Amino acid sequence: MNNNRVLVTRASEQVGDLVERLTAIGCEVIEFPLIEIVEPIDHGSALRKAMVAADATSEESTSYAWIVLTSPNAADRSLRHLHKAAGAQIAAIGPGTANVCLSLGFSVSLIPDRSIGEGLVEAFPDCDVPGARVLLPRAETARDVVPEGLAAKGWIVDTVTAYRTQPRKPTATECERAATATMALATSSSTARLLVAVLGGRVPPIVVSIGPQTTATFEELGVHVDATAEPHTIDGLVQQVARLMV
Repeated sequence: MNNNRVLVTRASEQVGDLVERLTAIGCEVIEFPLIEIVEPIDHGSALRKAMVAADATSEESTSYAWIVLTSPNAADRSLRHLHKAAGAQIAAIGPGTANVCLSLGFSVSLIPDRSIGEGLVEAFPDCDVPGARVLLPRAETARDVVPEGLAAKGWIVDTVTAYRTQPRKPTATECERAATATMALATSSSTARLLVAVLGGRVPPIVVSIGPQTTATFEELGVHVDATAEPHTIDGLVQQVARLMV
C-alpha cells in the first residue's frame, strides 16, 4: 500500500511549515483543519495588560523572572505586545515555539529536551528568590501540568489567556477526501478527539501522534497509534511519517 496520502489536522494558521516538510519527502498532503485559533473572549485585553506589566519600557512594569511559552501560538500572540522584557528570561516548550520567539527578536534561555509540559517543568530551575514571579500566557483550555509544576518549585505563576481554540466543522466534500488518506497526523489531543468524532470508522489506517498525551487520547478513543513522534516536535513527526512511508 502506498502510504503517502497524509491527512493534516492542524489549524490553517499553523499548517504551512508542516505541509512544506511533508511535501519535500514525497507526501500528498490533504489539509483537513479541525480547529480554529481565535481571540480570547475578552479580545486579548488581559493579555495586553499582562504584557504591559512584563515590558521594561512600561511605567507599570512588573519584575517577572521568566516568561514561559508553551506553544507557537502563545509566543506569537504574546511577544508581539512586548517591546523589551523587563529582565525576564524566556522559556519555550520546544523548537517551534523557540523559533517564533527568535523571529520576533527575543532570545530563549530554556528549551527542554522533551517538548511537553512535564519536560518543561523538569528542566525549569527551582525558585531561589521568595516571591519571584513567572508569566504564563497560554491557551484558554490547557493542562495544569506547567503552572502546578512551577508553583511546586516555588514560583508564583501568573497565567493569562493568549488565545482560544474552537472546533471547525469540515464540509461533506472535505470529509470524503479525508477518508481517502492512508495516514493521519494529530498534533494535539483536541484534534485527535475531533478527528475521531468527525470521521468515526473512516479514520485513516495509519495514525501518527506528536506526543504521549495525544497518543493517550487516541487510545482512550479506541484508535491504535502506529507511531509517536520522538522528539515531540514537528521534526519528530515528519521523521515518523518518512519511516512509515513504504
